[in-house]
Amino acid sequence: IQANALLNTLLAKELVAVLDALAAKGVHAIPFKGVTLAQTAYGDLGLRECADFEMIVDRGSIPQARQVLWSQGYQLTSQDMEEGHESDEPRHFFQKKNGIVAVDLQWIMARRHFGFRLDRSVFWSRLKPVHLPAKTVMGLCPEDLLILLCVHGSKQAWKQLKWICDVAELVRRRQALDWSR
Repeated sequence: IQANALLNTLLAKELVAVLDALAAKGVHAIPFKGVTLAQTAYGDLGLRECADFEMIVDRGSIPQARQVLWSQGYQLTSQDMEEGHESDEPRHFFQKKNGIVAVDLQWIMARRHFGFRLDRSVFWSRLKPVHLPAKTVMGLCPEDLLILLCVHGSKQAWKQLKWICDVAELVRRRQALDWSR
């Protein structure tokens, strides 16, 4: 737990630096897994293993987001969208040149045939503060986070037990969820 807490504290600082750099260039991003999930669902950075952070951005902001990440020492390691052609699951995966931190930049959460469309305008209007060691950032409200966790787990066929634990912990800790939402 202590090793996770230490690593996740470093990831949280890096997340804050990336979010600040994106905001300085007018790119709005919502972190929704990694350390923000650890804090929101578990209430403790040490209770969930994190290897990267995932962020939702508007598709139109991708070129600016890529520039910001490059300026922060990241390199593109996989690209699920070719210029002018949309793949089934558009996202960019970046790795910090030091190899320690990774960023998964997404603008659509699931393949077209999955039947789920990300309504970013609704998400943006319901963001909630997530208190990280370095700074408070805005993250998904618990109801929206729950939906994205279920979509993520479903599209990945729940291959990892931690994805089920994420849902269980979020529901356990956030007993006042608005289930109608």
